[in-house]
Amino acid sequence: MTQFAALRERPPRRRRRLSEPRPYELHLGFGLLALVWLALCGVALWSSTDRGSKGDLGWTIFWLVAISAWFARGWWGGPTAWVFAKFAAGVFGMLFAFSVLVFLVLAIATHEAIGQIALYLLPTAAVSAMLLWSRRLLAGSAVTRWFYAE
Repeated sequence: MTQFAALRERPPRRRRRLSEPRPYELHLGFGLLALVWLALCGVALWSSTDRGSKGDLGWTIFWLVAISAWFARGWWGGPTAWVFAKFAAGVFGMLFAFSVLVFLVLAIATHEAIGQIALYLLPTAAVSAMLLWSRRLLAGSAVTRWFYAE
């Protein structure tokens, strides 16, 4: 069905109670993903309200609620959402890291626009670091052991 082996290896389904303790890496990993998601949605809301387009604002709010519900499902014990969160954090973290390299090349090539490029470079580097750290936390042995425990 898919070419990515990590997406085919799903942990066994087991009922989990909300009172069951979870590893702190799971909370940190999903917390970083949620923080990146809220920052990106804030930028989207801010840019859509400047133009006065109500349709874009509605779709932005819809996706904010939909993906936030997906995060909550993975955060509180959904193994499928956890596998996809690891994958998404790794892919988007690398894309943002590539964007950081592009901005660095632009900053080196154009000496007079370093201040303007830094305005985009620094937040992009922060988002990339948070996504890659989130991937590392979610793929850690403590979280994996917790999801695969019978």
